Amino acid sequence: FILIGLIIVIAFFLLFYLKQKEIIFKPKPPLLPTELAPLDAYVKACIEKVSGEAVAIIGTTGGYIYYPDFIKNDMSSYLLIAPTEHGMMPYWRTLEALRIPPLQFIAEQMERYVNENLKSCLQNFTPFVAQYNIVEKSEPKADVEFGDEATLVKVDYALSISDKQGRKVADIEEFKIELPYRIKTIHQIAEELVKAENTNKFMEYTVIDLIALDEDVPLNGVELSCKKKRWRTNEVENKLKTLIRVNLPKIRVERTSYPDFPADQPYLAKHFVWDPLNLNYKDFSVSFSFSEKWPFYFYVRPNKGSWLESGMQRIQRYLPFVCIQSWQFSYDLRFPIMVSILDRKNNYLFSFALELGIERNYPAAGSVASESYRFRTEEPTEAEYCSRKQTLMTIFSYDNVSNSFLPIDDVELEFTCLKYTCPLGKTSYESGGAVALLKTYVPRCTYGILKAKKEGYKESTAFISTEVPGQVSVYLTPIKKVKVKVVKHRYDFDSEMLSPDAEELGKDEIASINVKRKDHEAYTVYPAEFNELELLAEDDFSYNVTIHLTLNGLVVGGLQKEVELDWDELSLADEIVFHVAYADVKNEDDMLRLMSILPEISELVPLPELR
Repeated sequence: FILIGLIIVIAFFLLFYLKQKEIIFKPKPPLLPTELAPLDAYVKACIEKVSGEAVAIIGTTGGYIYYPDFIKNDMSSYLLIAPTEHGMMPYWRTLEALRIPPLQFIAEQMERYVNENLKSCLQNFTPFVAQYNIVEKSEPKADVEFGDEATLVKVDYALSISDKQGRKVADIEEFKIELPYRIKTIHQIAEELVKAENTNKFMEYTVIDLIALDEDVPLNGVELSCKKKRWRTNEVENKLKTLIRVNLPKIRVERTSYPDFPADQPYLAKHFVWDPLNLNYKDFSVSFSFSEKWPFYFYVRPNKGSWLESGMQRIQRYLPFVCIQSWQFSYDLRFPIMVSILDRKNNYLFSFALELGIERNYPAAGSVASESYRFRTEEPTEAEYCSRKQTLMTIFSYDNVSNSFLPIDDVELEFTCLKYTCPLGKTSYESGGAVALLKTYVPRCTYGILKAKKEGYKESTAFISTEVPGQVSVYLTPIKKVKVKVVKHRYDFDSEMLSPDAEELGKDEIASINVKRKDHEAYTVYPAEFNELELLAEDDFSYNVTIHLTLNGLVVGGLQKEVELDWDELSLADEIVFHVAYADVKNEDDMLRLMSILPEISELVPLPELR
């Protein structure tokens, strides 16, 4: 009896433990019918697109998509990067307070954006209205979770799907996607940086050192001369702005990825390396920037209006003809800087603004004593914005198929910054065709999008910053568009034989076609008014081809096979004919039986024909 009692106790605790771990009694999510895979992929693609837009916006604004009223109504609470909808970058730290947006606040911003924009992407499920009746049972409700290695987006969106005969196909309750952006880690780095700066004032002390070391920015000194030394106040201000702009990007953050200083610049290695972080973040880089066009409060004392002057003394008693010029100035400064954190794993850039202050040559403990400096520009038209060409960029264009990446010319380029889109022109061959490029000036933009397109190629996009001159390469993938046709061959379950005779599809039969490889994916439906398929060009390529033939809500046939297409044949073709197998499918059991053996049956199916 003791042994039996012991077994019962152990079983009880084991049951309790498993229940806590949700190993038992955990309901499994319902399996999605195979025929709805294209619809599922369509919704998830829209969630990924809209979520990606939200991630891009928060990367340019420091975590904001929708600005709180206390920020919108206070022009001193943000840095105006561009006079656009998302052109305000609220300060994470002002001289009055820390304003670090909580991670949950950023998640809520993304959730609201997905909720408000997902349905416009879905376009009322237009690609599927001929096949299904789709009824919304709830509005989309997004839930964003920032993980250590990715961002998870779950959207509760209840859909009831039935075929055109009114028979229910499935109910879907939610969709989940994963984005590769490590926003949680970026936020952790940013928060540590801001709090360290707020405590030890590394940035302010660096600027004070720049003032002390540059002879064009007078601080203190003595000179034997009877001629007064004079400096123009505006020239000193401009010089100081230049010093900050040029030197802030040289600052390195310890425990992150950064290039070593040259061996002949020991001063930088000693004074421009900051160690504010508690952990190692070797997959990330941190940079700092400043622009002369940003708000800049400057006051120096003593001054004589537009001039700074030395004071003169004569040594009357011993050397009456010798004069001494002496000067000692103190500076008040208040200005913004931008901090950018780059995730080198996926090239995602997150930027935010800090406000720095110096009062009488020391880091400001609070507000700068002098009057505040505020500004706001009027919003330009698109033509006005595009005419502000300030940064020289060199853009190279290449073919993305060949291993040697051959240059291609006549690539049309356009640059997008927030809501503005600016045509740039086309690339052309130079150096005897060795390169294809376009050199042009573009408007300044922290996080812009460069689009490249050419007839016969997939459109290519690249994220670029045009704050400083630089080079960027775009790679275009050549494509061949062909019309699609699908014919079917009868498969007999009993004899396990496939008929060699090809048949046209039945009146209500629909084939969804997906061709996929590592770097390319295309989808279409047959029959349809527009059923072109985009295939890669200029070389032979293999594709994983998946075709589902549906009738009255059941998958009655299909193809699941790797297919290689010869470019010599494809280049001359206008149409590709896919052959699929079909069987006498009367119910779901027949459908599951067919799907379980579809890969084997597909080996019996003739290869696609190029015509």
